Amino acid sequence: MLKGTELANLTQGRRATAVRAPATKRVRTVLCVEDSPIIRALVVEALNSHGLRVIEASDGKEALSQLEAHPEVELVVTDIEMPRLDGIGLIAAIRASGNKRLPTVVVSNRGSDEDKKRALTAGADAYLVKSEFSQAGLWSIISRFLGDHS
Repeated sequence: MLKGTELANLTQGRRATAVRAPATKRVRTVLCVEDSPIIRALVVEALNSHGLRVIEASDGKEALSQLEAHPEVELVVTDIEMPRLDGIGLIAAIRASGNKRLPTVVVSNRGSDEDKKRALTAGADAYLVKSEFSQAGLWSIISRFLGDHS
């Protein structure tokens, strides 16, 4: 039989082990769609620097496969000019699917008002011209959709 102090020590030991570790921060997932490996690496680096998990695709067709394989994707960053399926076609396919609310951000060389209007009409949520690209600028846009958790 345990004495009072032994029982108290055992109880305290149980309390100490019952303390849970702090909850881990949820990792948000973004899909980066860009056919240029250099530009894709820059975008991925910018997103990773804010703690985001990035899945990559080199064109719209690959992006659709990635979206199917990764339903946890919360935002798409896409170029417009790509082989097989361009960014406009990708955005239209996303909007036509069950992912109507999946935010899409275009990062493109094309900077005319007509190009921007075409992308926004297809369903893009934001547009950034590559010549104006910066990590801070991209994050400013993306954080509107994901929330600033940097």
